[in-house]
Amino acid sequence: MIENPKGELLLLKRDKEPFVGYWHVPGGFLLKNEPIEICILRLAKEELGLTIDLKQTEKLGLFETINEDPRGHILHYPVRIKLKGISNKNYFEILPRKTIPFHIKFLEKLGYKVE
Repeated sequence: MIENPKGELLLLKRDKEPFVGYWHVPGGFLLKNEPIEICILRLAKEELGLTIDLKQTEKLGLFETINEDPRGHILHYPVRIKLKGISNKNYFEILPRKTIPFHIKFLEKLGYKVE
């Protein structure tokens, strides 16, 4: 989870199934035998082209999604990174209604609001 200095959250719009056209938190899946710290670094690079320092990250807990994603039972391990900003990206103070529903659930638990 990338936040700018105003506390706005970076969301990306999905261009593939499932959930094409929905806003989502950048991220991905942990690979077999991949330590979580390496996964965080890999996903920051793959999803956003960022090289981050793990000291910049804040672990926010573990959230579970059961029967809401066609890919299966998912554990979400959100990590907050505060950055000055990434140009040409979409930051939101209030989450758009067309955000992936199970992302909304854990983001609301973390204090974000929905339109």
